Amino acid sequence: MGYYTTYEFEMSLNDTPIDKSNFEEEVGTSWQDFLKTFYDTTDYDFDFSINCKWYDWKKDMINLSALYPGLLFKVDGNGEEAGDVWRWYFRNGLSQHAKMTYDEFDPAKLK
Repeated sequence: MGYYTTYEFEMSLNDTPIDKSNFEEEVGTSWQDFLKTFYDTTDYDFDFSINCKWYDWKKDMINLSALYPGLLFKVDGNGEEAGDVWRWYFRNGLSQHAKMTYDEFDPAKLK
């Protein structure tokens, strides 16, 4: 069976966002070929998101970010179980987990 997660990617280079229109120009390869470096994309029509079983995503993203120095990857994940929501950043073979927090209830903020 397996566990599905939706992965959403945002990328930037020197604080310039990269989208589908400038991806190949900025990175030097197509988005499809780029993803094939770590995930077989033959069964998918990728945008900057994918819903799949991808168990080595963190290791793969660390390795991928090392191949493209300077490129900052933001990866948001939303798993199939309630509450499985996360964000990681990757650059130059390093990673950072972004802690997601929620404000405490404040009755004064009720509108």
